[in-house]
Amino acid sequence: MHPTLFTTALVAVLSLAGTLIGTNGAPAAIAPFHGLQSRGIGGSPGKGGKGGSKGGGGALDEFPGFPGGAATGASGGSSWGQAAAGATQTGTKTIVDPTKKGYYFKWDDRTTGEGYSRAKVWGPEQNRERGDLPNDILGYEKDKGIVVVFQANNVFDTAAGKLSLRDILLGMWKTNAGAEAKDLKFIRFENVGEQNVKNAIDKAYAAMGKTKADTPTLTVSAGGTARGEAEAFDVLVKDNAFGNGAQKMVNEYQEMAGRKIAGFTAIDQKGAITFIVNLS
Repeated sequence: MHPTLFTTALVAVLSLAGTLIGTNGAPAAIAPFHGLQSRGIGGSPGKGGKGGSKGGGGALDEFPGFPGGAATGASGGSSWGQAAAGATQTGTKTIVDPTKKGYYFKWDDRTTGEGYSRAKVWGPEQNRERGDLPNDILGYEKDKGIVVVFQANNVFDTAAGKLSLRDILLGMWKTNAGAEAKDLKFIRFENVGEQNVKNAIDKAYAAMGKTKADTPTLTVSAGGTARGEAEAFDVLVKDNAFGNGAQKMVNEYQEMAGRKIAGFTAIDQKGAITFIVNLS
C-alpha cells in the first residue's frame, strides 16, 4: 500500500479580494479573506483532542462516480459521491465521533504555522503500531471556521461500515474542535492531485473565459453573474469529487440543515493547487 500524500508546502500568502467568505459565514457573495496561508510546523501547542480508539488504519468512504487514482504526492481516491448542484435539504444523518467507530487520531504536539490543529488518522482495519501509514491527514482552525484536508485516501479503507470523508471531517469538527456544524465555513483541500478535481477546475476556467496565467486564483460564487459563472459553479459541484462531497455533506446531516455552498476558490501556484469550498 502506498498512500498518496498531500505535499506539506502550501500556498505562501493568500491575500486577495474575492477569495472566501465574509462576515458571519453568510455573505451575498464571496468576500476577501486573509486567514488561510502557507502551512509549516510550529506555533502554539495543538488544540486537537488526543487519542481515540487503538489500532486501525485511516479510512474514507468510496462512492460511485469519482474513482480514485491521483498522482503520488497529492489527494487520491477521495471520492465523495454525487449530489444535485446547489441543492439544499434537511438530512437524516447525525454527526458521529469517528473514534467510536474505530478510527484513531494522532494529533501533532503543535499547531501548524498558520494555526491548524493537525492529526494523522488511521481507520478500523489498519494498525499504526505495525507501521501502517495513515490514510488521512486532517486539520482544523476553530476560530476561522476551517477544516483542512492535507491527505485523503479512501480507497485503502476496507472496513465494513467505514466512514466517508465528510463523516470524518464533521466528526472531527464537532468532537475535537468542540464546534457546531453551523460554524463550519470552509473546507480546504491542499495540494490537490485528484484528476477529476483538476479537470473540473480547468472547465470552470474555460467557462469563465479565464486562464491560470491571468487569474491564478479563481473565485466562483453561487448565483454569480459574471460571464460563465453559473456554468462554472455547476461544474465544480457536479464534476468535482470535493465540491460534490461538500454538497452531500450539507444535504445529508440534520446539523447542516439550511447550510449551502456559497462558492468555490481554486488557487494555482506553479501547479500546486488549493481548492476551497465556501459554506454559508
